[in-house]
Amino acid sequence: MHQVYTLSFLFMLFGFSLMGQPGPSPTKALLTLEFVHPETGAHFPSLPFRLQRVETGESWQFATDKEGKANCLLPINSRYELYVRESNLIANINIEAGEFQEHRIQIPFDGEGSPVVERKEELCHLKIQLIDHQQRPYSARERLRLQNKATGEDSLLWIEGGRLEIDLPKHSRYILSFAKAPNYAEIVLGGQDYWEEQVLFERKKGYDKFPSRSHGLVNFRYVDLEGNSVPNEPVEALDRASGERFTAFTNKGGLAQLLLPLGRTYLFSTAYNPHFEEREIVCAEGYALYELDLLYQAPSSADWLKSFAQQAALNRLNDSLRADLLAQAAANLKAQQAAEEKQKAVDPMLSKLDLRGIKTFKIRKLIERKSQILKDSLQLNPKVLEHHYNKPVLASLLRLQDAWEKRIIVTDVTASMSPYFEEILLWHSLNLMKATDNKYVFFNDGDNEMNSHKVLGRTGGLYYCQGKVIQLDQIIGRLKEASGVRRAGGDAPENDIEALLAAQALRTDSLEEIILIADAFSPVRDMALLYQLNCPIRVILCGWEEGNEFYPKTPLPNPEYLTIAHRTGGSVHTLTKDLWDLSKKDDGDVIELSGLRFLLKNHQFIKN
Repeated sequence: MHQVYTLSFLFMLFGFSLMGQPGPSPTKALLTLEFVHPETGAHFPSLPFRLQRVETGESWQFATDKEGKANCLLPINSRYELYVRESNLIANINIEAGEFQEHRIQIPFDGEGSPVVERKEELCHLKIQLIDHQQRPYSARERLRLQNKATGEDSLLWIEGGRLEIDLPKHSRYILSFAKAPNYAEIVLGGQDYWEEQVLFERKKGYDKFPSRSHGLVNFRYVDLEGNSVPNEPVEALDRASGERFTAFTNKGGLAQLLLPLGRTYLFSTAYNPHFEEREIVCAEGYALYELDLLYQAPSSADWLKSFAQQAALNRLNDSLRADLLAQAAANLKAQQAAEEKQKAVDPMLSKLDLRGIKTFKIRKLIERKSQILKDSLQLNPKVLEHHYNKPVLASLLRLQDAWEKRIIVTDVTASMSPYFEEILLWHSLNLMKATDNKYVFFNDGDNEMNSHKVLGRTGGLYYCQGKVIQLDQIIGRLKEASGVRRAGGDAPENDIEALLAAQALRTDSLEEIILIADAFSPVRDMALLYQLNCPIRVILCGWEEGNEFYPKTPLPNPEYLTIAHRTGGSVHTLTKDLWDLSKKDDGDVIELSGLRFLLKNHQFIKN
């Protein structure tokens, strides 16, 4: 981000110092001052004058030579007042930072008691110079509107070669406006006879908007991962306080310009990366304009849509394969049941729990039996969940039980998560050791609502419960209700953020960790609401390492869950891995998980 300072003094730069005269240095600039009568052009030889440094009060005495000129060597990066005959302040001079500067400045001066002074004693001779972003003179021809701030009177003038000289009343304020750049700058005139201002104003190809004293300008340049400009991309800034939205589209050069009212905080979004950055748009002290250049590098919308189409094709393939598998399973049901009975005899932990059609008390007995077996197994082998049973939810929760003493467990209970339901119940049963009182939020993406009727943030299908292990029946009943046959989510995306926001509202203690148990392959429907989360989210991903038997053909993991943890200061956990401090990752960092690489760009993880 750079601030733009519009009002300061401009000097004419020359490449060489005068022969025989003192030269400039890295810390001092050489000024050649020439006093000239504004009407006759006459010079003023042997004229004494004083330059006083405003910041320190230091002063230097000089006098013009026989040609009415004087060479002055003065410290750079300072402002000076020019006095003639000690008390007559006739000009202000500003020397910017920069080594070996040489400036020739012509000072309009008509001598004491001159008729010109009597006639123009209430006017200040103003000189305006336009400069570019490299602080060089900008020599274009511009139409300027100069408006008196007190009276409202204005004039339309032409700036020729980037310069304008005009006499204006002393002790007045003027607003400068250019074509497509209203309320661009303000000039304040004091009691001086002469005043110079430099105004940073430059027209560049593709840049159609300019900042003003009331609006900051954001220049948003969108390039893809190969560095090519991306046109026709929407860019949005959301005012957090008022909800007002400002939108622009990138031009063929990949540039979108947003004019935003100053003094507000905005969330920036692109089509497939909502609210990726938050910024306060406010001028720093001493600056009149605000201009921000943002370079945004990410896949284009076309690339995103292409990846979505590939994933959708994979989902259709899974649906087809799943139908075939179900048909085959029905034909071989008796053989499978016999095989399962043999498995149970060897290790009941290998049997699958299906909530459908089983009474709650039977589920409870099965869970209690399995939890006891699990306790005994863990005493013999603490890694049995990771290396033998492949249970990511239990492995993560037990691995981190000391770090997460108080928990609100948010669980996706759509169809793809059915292989993991019993792990939630087993975890609750195992907590008999600590008698922990857990809170639960089960979500199913809308209670089978039609996809076209789902509203962002109000999709529904949220079920709450809370209790100790003695209330296991209540937890089982709520889970069965939330995941019932008629409560499938419908489409692939799930309302994870809506459920997390509901959990956040239940949070009464800052020590309560919010744990999201999610399908590693499901898209998140409501990432646009992520900015409303204000506490760390701990994400347990099911299927990332061990696979998810719901999918005959395993799809690609969804990096949106990495983004959720990154932006909230949370963490990600799989069957065997724990990724902490994701919020500390910087733009351009790459993380590896189970042989896959993910690149962080604009606070969003992208498969690399």
